[in-house]
Amino acid sequence: MAVADPPQTVRYRLSLATVPASVPEARRGVRAELAARGLDADHPLTDTVLLVVSELVTNAVRHAAPARPAPRCNSTSASGS
Repeated sequence: MAVADPPQTVRYRLSLATVPASVPEARRGVRAELAARGLDADHPLTDTVLLVVSELVTNAVRHAAPARPAPRCNSTSASGS
């Protein structure tokens, strides 16, 4: 019985800021990486991969950013008579 080789694992890492502009930056980076690996814009998987990347980065940006400003604590003192 022949044993098939396991699928090759491909890793790609991209560090992004937690700002909305990171979403298209991520798509551009992944699109370039796909093209470098032979998956051009016409490949059937390209649109799916870019959609997944957009969703993941959008969620990361949305949930990593503070939902509201940090609470402030103001203190005043008055000299009493």
